Amino acid sequence: MTNKIPRRDLLKMGLAGAGALVLSAGGIWHYQKPTLANRLLEEFPTNIHGAKEVKKYEIKGANKTLVHVRQAHINEGITSDQRDYVAKVQGDIYQILAFLNIHKKISEVYVEGLTENHEGDSNPDLSFYNIKTGEIIDAPKLLEVEGTIRLIPAERYESHLRALSRNAITKDIFDARENIALDVISRNQNTLNVLVYGGLHWFGDNINEWNKQHPDRKYSLIEITPESYREKKWQIKK
Repeated sequence: MTNKIPRRDLLKMGLAGAGALVLSAGGIWHYQKPTLANRLLEEFPTNIHGAKEVKKYEIKGANKTLVHVRQAHINEGITSDQRDYVAKVQGDIYQILAFLNIHKKISEVYVEGLTENHEGDSNPDLSFYNIKTGEIIDAPKLLEVEGTIRLIPAERYESHLRALSRNAITKDIFDARENIALDVISRNQNTLNVLVYGGLHWFGDNINEWNKQHPDRKYSLIEITPESYREKKWQIKK
């Protein structure tokens, strides 16, 4: 979702901290330990190869932590300079995911552009790696081919098709796709979930609303910005 709730303000929507004092029905204060999701968030590294910034948004009582790796990706008709920029960002993402695989045992990654019944429909003919130049265009795909990680769809076909056929920056398109990603991820058993998704997407608003509607399936959030990433609005359609 677009930044209706600024990144800094998500912390006000249920900040957890290391633990909390909770008043029971009998009027007795007791210490409530942080959830597993928030322990994993607290332990999550902030110094990661390929990352410029790692931001953490810890929400009290969270059952899952979403790790959003912000990406730039190929669109139809981009210029050679834009392709060079995408390759730099994807090279950073390759380092980030490889680091998380080694140090946090992350072997599954949710990805933008893959749908539950049409995996790979977003760019079926796209070359994800140039063996001559070392240029990486799709870091998750390269890591999958190398056998390092398994890719999991974060989209549903109908909403992704609408995004491809319309101006993908519209608020309703952003909202629908982000909410679907949260719903898809909520259905697995993993506590820490890595998602590679466009850098102009902001999941804070969606998580705030999701947590209100699903108090038993709440998210905390980690946002990773690759070293080469810059906000460029041409990169959003995928």
